[in-house]
Amino acid sequence: RVDGEHEGDAEEGDLGVGGGVLGGLEHQAPPGPGRRERSLAAERQEEAASTHAGRGCERERERERERVGRRASEVLPAGEGDEELDGEMAEAVADPVARAGGGVEWEDVRKDLHMHPELGLEEERTSKLVVKKLQSFGMDQIRTGIGGTGVVGTLKGTQRSSEGDPAALREIGFRADMDCLPMQEANDFGHKSRTPGRFHGCGHDGHTTMVLAAAEHLAKRRDTFAGTVHFIFQPAEENFGGARLMIEDGLLVEHTRCDEIYGVHNWPYPEVPPGFFAVRSGPIMASADEFEIIIKGEGGHAAMPHLTVDPITIGAQLVSALQTVVSRGNDPLQPVVLSITRFNAGSAFNVIPNTAVLCGTVRAFREDDRSRVQAQLERMSQSVCMASNATATVNYYRGYPPTVNSKKQAEYARQAAELAFGVDNVLLDCDPSLAAEDFSYMLDQVGGAYAWVGADSPGKLHETNFDFDDSIIPVTVQYYVNLVNLRLAAKTASGASASAADEATV
Repeated sequence: RVDGEHEGDAEEGDLGVGGGVLGGLEHQAPPGPGRRERSLAAERQEEAASTHAGRGCERERERERERVGRRASEVLPAGEGDEELDGEMAEAVADPVARAGGGVEWEDVRKDLHMHPELGLEEERTSKLVVKKLQSFGMDQIRTGIGGTGVVGTLKGTQRSSEGDPAALREIGFRADMDCLPMQEANDFGHKSRTPGRFHGCGHDGHTTMVLAAAEHLAKRRDTFAGTVHFIFQPAEENFGGARLMIEDGLLVEHTRCDEIYGVHNWPYPEVPPGFFAVRSGPIMASADEFEIIIKGEGGHAAMPHLTVDPITIGAQLVSALQTVVSRGNDPLQPVVLSITRFNAGSAFNVIPNTAVLCGTVRAFREDDRSRVQAQLERMSQSVCMASNATATVNYYRGYPPTVNSKKQAEYARQAAELAFGVDNVLLDCDPSLAAEDFSYMLDQVGGAYAWVGADSPGKLHETNFDFDDSIIPVTVQYYVNLVNLRLAAKTASGASASAADEATV
């Protein structure tokens, strides 16, 4: 835990490496330990609102992409808008509160986003606000419509560098997700959601705000680094794999050339106390696959079971048998989860049905474990059914892959976090989570690191009383700024970084 303020004073408007002021928010120690018809996106997300079990499954993604179609990406001029904003949104995009530090009051921006949540692939207002903010900061380039409603702002450093300096050639990306959940918010404060059944219950309003704040800060100090930063605002993390959609739209080969990519998630759980930062090399979050097993038997009268092939009895045997896929087929030192979450069969008390359906999820941290469990599940389903003269149809949907941090980038994240949060407040041995995250698609393509920032929120993620902890905005922005100093600052003749980070001030 960070106790008290960091030593050293930052100049007005500056954000020091150890502390300071960001856009009117003082970087203090965190506390201790649009109207449209109902869409397929809304219907499918409501079904998965309280769990990540079906996140990113292929069939949902393909259906939604067919519904919305693919929009062409567009490069916008950095300094002027393409359309007028409505009055309420224009007020949010303008600096709503100018305080002692000067600049945007980011807490107000975050609360504005919270009041106007939008589902995945419907983030029209959110992306418009992001674009207007990026334009006001003076980005070198802004691209829109990537993967649906995704936005990328690009900022090039102007620091002088020697010929061939790798920092000057390097490009890094900071990613934020923008979508909300199809949930009804239970909070009753002033910035509660104004859209029934829509709620920023996972903190993506805060993630978007933090990357915007980092963009503003770095745009004002582009002479402190020589490389290029891409600010990536991603749609549809919650259910449709927006990261993959952006990649398929050329995010990493056409719109950016990221050599490294970084992301964070607010983490209101005891393993990462408020004021702490957690990162690890290797897997930090699991894959999330969904399966459906359709057992075809032969129904009949419940009083004459001998004349039937009972799919319910066979299904019960299969539920028990599948428990051995993990307990007897997997290395106990490598976590894997196989959970049956639904068992549907029949509709009358005196009829043995023709079919039964089992559904569930598989989670794993390693791709070989993931593939082996899938093969064992399919083989066992067929074998158990065949032994009882039934048949099995197994539909296995691969969702988000494991989120795996690169060793080098996890180390850079550690260094940047220690400068922002304090050495004692950076956790390197945290247990990975069996939840899933579509940032994994980006990490499959580019070296990078995903991290958790401890938060003091009233509820946990996906709970109806959740609200983002605004106190983590300045320190997390400081983490992003430190990454730029570490990775993009030009080198002096002696090989030392010319970044102001060496002097504990940005």
